[in-house]
Amino acid sequence: MPVRDCMSKNPITIHAQDDYISACKIMEYHAIRHLPVLDDHEHLVGIVANQDIQVAANRYLQCAVEVDEIMHRDVITATPDMPLDEAALLMAKHHIGALPVVNGRDTVVGIITKSDVFRVIHERITSSPDRRPFPALAPWSAVEKRSGERRLG
Repeated sequence: MPVRDCMSKNPITIHAQDDYISACKIMEYHAIRHLPVLDDHEHLVGIVANQDIQVAANRYLQCAVEVDEIMHRDVITATPDMPLDEAALLMAKHHIGALPVVNGRDTVVGIITKSDVFRVIHERITSSPDRRPFPALAPWSAVEKRSGERRLG
């Protein structure tokens, strides 16, 4: 199953020059935990998570600090055609909760989260007549071999 089939399309984003308090309000209003961060040309430059906002709130105490100062710059991304199991492996390997989904020009077209992966797992388990999880997905070890990466731990 490709990422495009289970990602959230047209995700809510924020710009690097916006302040972290705006990011906090956006996350709270939309009940989300991750915001892709864009530059003035609408290209992905970072990601900010709710934990980053909490740290900023404690550290800066209502000061107007830009998202640019608290975001993660080395963003791990997915593409719409990436198999879902590879996206899940990336999230597990890097201990992250979301991957922005980008096209070839670093334009954000979606976001895939751990919650999206769990939703697919639940749908597979509950819709399977024999209730076997993942009858159509490759086993974890096969994904590791295909991606050339090793499982942590």
